[in-house]
Amino acid sequence: MTLDQAVLSLQEKHFAAGQTNVAISRVRRLSGLLFEEPFDHERLKSAMSKVAQARQEDYDRRRVQHL
Repeated sequence: MTLDQAVLSLQEKHFAAGQTNVAISRVRRLSGLLFEEPFDHERLKSAMSKVAQARQEDYDRRRVQHL
């Protein structure tokens, strides 16, 4: 489902990770998107999974090693 316009409220926590991003992506144009109140943009960043975090830590650790 896609929408031409939507008014979203991001004050309440959602029950599933990424639900906010999905709701935003359903609006066809940025001009059709309205938020009811200001919000912290960090809320739109998805949390890094444990596997991705472990990979990043491994990469960082190996990057400084010399052969």
